[in-house]
Amino acid sequence: MRLERIKSTLPALLAQSALLYPDHPALIHRTAEVRLTYRHFSAEVMAAARGLYGLGLEPGERVVIWGDNAPHWLYTQWAAAHIGAVWVPADPACPPQDLAWLLQHCEAAALVLAQGLGPALSRLPRQALPELVITWPDQSCPAPDPELEIFTWQEMLAEGKDVSPGDMAQLVSQIKPRDLTAIMYTSGTTGRPKGVMLDHQSLLAKNQAAAERMGLGPEDRLALFFPLHHMFGNCCVALTGLISGAALVMPGHRFQPGPVLEAMAEEKCTALFGAPAMMAALLDHPSRREYDLSPLRTGIIGGAPCPLGLLRRVVEELGAAEITIAYGITEAAGWITMTEPHDPLEVRASTLGKPLKGCRVKIVDPDSGRELPPGREGEVCTKGLLMKGYLGMEALTAQVLDAEGWLHTGDQGSLDHEGRLRLSGRRKEVIRTAAGEVFPAEVEEAVYQLPQVAQAAAFGLPAPQGEHELIALWVRLKPEAALSEDEILEHCRRELDPARVPATVRLVEELPTTPSGKIQRHRLRRLAQE
Repeated sequence: MRLERIKSTLPALLAQSALLYPDHPALIHRTAEVRLTYRHFSAEVMAAARGLYGLGLEPGERVVIWGDNAPHWLYTQWAAAHIGAVWVPADPACPPQDLAWLLQHCEAAALVLAQGLGPALSRLPRQALPELVITWPDQSCPAPDPELEIFTWQEMLAEGKDVSPGDMAQLVSQIKPRDLTAIMYTSGTTGRPKGVMLDHQSLLAKNQAAAERMGLGPEDRLALFFPLHHMFGNCCVALTGLISGAALVMPGHRFQPGPVLEAMAEEKCTALFGAPAMMAALLDHPSRREYDLSPLRTGIIGGAPCPLGLLRRVVEELGAAEITIAYGITEAAGWITMTEPHDPLEVRASTLGKPLKGCRVKIVDPDSGRELPPGREGEVCTKGLLMKGYLGMEALTAQVLDAEGWLHTGDQGSLDHEGRLRLSGRRKEVIRTAAGEVFPAEVEEAVYQLPQVAQAAAFGLPAPQGEHELIALWVRLKPEAALSEDEILEHCRRELDPARVPATVRLVEELPTTPSGKIQRHRLRRLAQE
């Protein structure tokens, strides 16, 4: 029995899953010692929904969720969806000024936050704070203003006791598949984040298609350690799991390789999801071989390019033989393409697979807009199940969503003759040297051949004279690895065309990345120039 999720809503999905799998495990949070079946998870969500509504939150109003990976994060997300409100994730590590900007930009009616972040409220301008502030799990924090009342989670739940089941049923019945349900701010690889507006239908259909591509079902147990404030965590793992009737296994409040490995072994996880840097951290953990990961089968590596050597290790050393590689962006409501679980490793490492059901992909000449044939590189465009637009940025929305409904991703790539996507990089990140355009991936792929390299990032720096750029390369080595900058440069000279050899190489202890593992090249350029 399957729900027609492509034309459904988040509340309808959860009701259906609770009906189909009432006694299946839905959420396991090991640090919080929470173990909920689908019946009990649904009950927690409904209690939170009544509480939010009892406090006066209305359909269409925005609820900012500010915290790390806790059960209450998911309760709030789903509770907001049940009353027709709009949930807005916020990075728990963002500076107060960035949170203040987000709260004002989305016109937040409520802020729900982890109590550990409570002291940060005093560093926010009073005019940025919404009238409704709620902390989880059960302790309040000092209000930065006497006129601001801060509710604990339990106090919020108490406000919902007088909300009748009939009131809730009426609210849920009015929610439509194309209603706005989330505003997710882009991770900011090129500058100021943009608020991407997403509806129920697009999120459900994209994640249902991903679940079907991976073959997920109620018997699966998904390791959820990716940050929930990112779409990869809150939708591509959490929503995909709940669509499938699977269990979400959360090792803790943030990613730590040791506890993740322990949780995957003891909870018998069958799927893991993360960026390449996370996979490398799991593989290189000194205690990895102590854990039995034999149930592990599938999952997704996404957010950044995955070198063949790393993919091979995930398959051979972790046992995730059916791991897939996926490509997606927030504006497309999630994944766009994904490899097949049984594609050869070389195909999974060199391509991003074929479009998911409901998605179309084409490659166009960025100057003329003309569609290009297989094998030709151009801008990647996709159509079907996309964002509703950028919040408050109609002109920018019109720049990326054309009149025919195609989203222009800003990524450079090509389709092969079998319809699989290959990416070169982002148009905004291309390095314009005196010899022509160079995409960072062209340099980085050569550097990843060196087994000592954990991360590599190529980017452009202004040349001392002229309008062109020089290629700069920053490299982070694996723990205890030994390699000099000169040795890296010599390797590049052997493996690369002279026009792609870096002008400068620097070894660093860390590289600035987004939560999904994407290199923030605009920050690299600023750091290098400073």
